[in-house]
Amino acid sequence: MTARIRLLESGEQTAGFGTWEWWVDAGTVRWSANLYRIYRLDPEQTEPCHELVLDLIHPDDRHRVAGYLDTLRNVTAAPPIGYRIRPPGGGIRYVRCTISTIEIGPRGARRIVGAVLDVTDQHLAAQEIAAHIAVSKALADWDDLEHGGARLLQSLAGAMEFALGALWLPQGDRLTARLVWSDPSLDAGEFEAATFALRVAPGQGVPGLAWQDQTTVNVVDVRGEPSLRRPAQAAAADLRGAVGVPVIHAGEVLAVLEFYYREEFRATPRMRQTMSAIGLELGEFLSHRLALLRRPPLTRRELQVLGLVANGYSGPQIAGRLEISVATVGSHMKNIYERLGVSDRAAAVANGLRSGLIK
Repeated sequence: MTARIRLLESGEQTAGFGTWEWWVDAGTVRWSANLYRIYRLDPEQTEPCHELVLDLIHPDDRHRVAGYLDTLRNVTAAPPIGYRIRPPGGGIRYVRCTISTIEIGPRGARRIVGAVLDVTDQHLAAQEIAAHIAVSKALADWDDLEHGGARLLQSLAGAMEFALGALWLPQGDRLTARLVWSDPSLDAGEFEAATFALRVAPGQGVPGLAWQDQTTVNVVDVRGEPSLRRPAQAAAADLRGAVGVPVIHAGEVLAVLEFYYREEFRATPRMRQTMSAIGLELGEFLSHRLALLRRPPLTRRELQVLGLVANGYSGPQIAGRLEISVATVGSHMKNIYERLGVSDRAAAVANGLRSGLIK
């Protein structure tokens, strides 16, 4: 190997790209050494060809890339194309292919040269930024746990490309699922039903591990996780990789976020740090809304009664305003006291204002 070739290959490896050359008429394809590294293939045991590349491409991107390769035969220039690959050993990599040369012969393209750049790190960095933005917006628009929590799950899932997300809350010595969001294209009805029915102990499954260890947990493939307790439903929904994120404030886990991918997933240290930071941010925010987390939410009528109490209305005035009996108002107040853990009207109003139940 000449010094010049060694220099070029060293540059490719440093920059994270590999080059390829396609002699169209002969059907011959050549790869640089670093392209084998990007695809995680052994050059001694691999004969490069387009069929092999297409097999490595994520199924959702394969048809689009195959069409792109076909167009190269009949054009003089082509825009870059991005796609995902699933190299041997598992995981997903994001790459971008750029065409540098298309030599035209009598019957169209005869020689094409391109470069494949591994942009996985850039993609993950963009995801992390999008995740922080999604959380900030969800908290800024927060109204209550049901609606605000659902928007949080959906926004964070969209930013991080999760297929399903769940919000778990501690109740005594168990976690219970309060909210579940799933991508509309996902057939997750059975998984969602099984999730709501579970009572998860510390260390049990993805949410239980995050709760017990108070750290972000990554399970590469939940089908091999013996404590999942929803293996059949996860397989039916085609869920694989999972991440559990504890929502922590002052050393206490207030909630756990659980997310799933359709693929196996290995979280990078940077991604773990990002999700842990989001868990702390949510913990600070939700610490002021403990009534929403630890007790069943007030009914719509109870919220109306509490709001009127906060505005100085008496029991008979509330009864007249809502067209209910005074006894019914008393029953609602009793329920409000029990659910908020207070003993009088003033404490109920103070708790409701502090926790965001009323404004």
